[in-house]
Amino acid sequence: MLNNDKTIKSMATKAIADNGYDYTVSSTFGFSDFPVKTYGDVIFPKGTYTSYTIKIGNGKGHNWWCVLYPPLCFVDVSTGVLPDNSKKKLRDSLSDTQYHTVTKYNFKFKYLKFFNNLCQN
Repeated sequence: MLNNDKTIKSMATKAIADNGYDYTVSSTFGFSDFPVKTYGDVIFPKGTYTSYTIKIGNGKGHNWWCVLYPPLCFVDVSTGVLPDNSKKKLRDSLSDTQYHTVTKYNFKFKYLKFFNNLCQN
């Protein structure tokens, strides 16, 4: 990516202008803190990740996973689940450990939670 930094910024500037906007474009490479991101049944943990960041305008966008893994932005809204073809693309991009980390099931026990709330009151 760094080898193509100038081209990437140029393409972003052109796309912005083609859509009638006049935002500045800058980029950085380093470490960034990211919040937990949930896409359907896939959860990306909060953490510090190596990142190549393209800042457009004030940089208020929140679509970084959509850029890295576009299929994640197409969650089936009727079921709230990431389609199998998107999961396959994600699996191909990650190590086994990374993939199993983001697709772990999170079990919640409704009755236990209710009972704990009763005991605390």
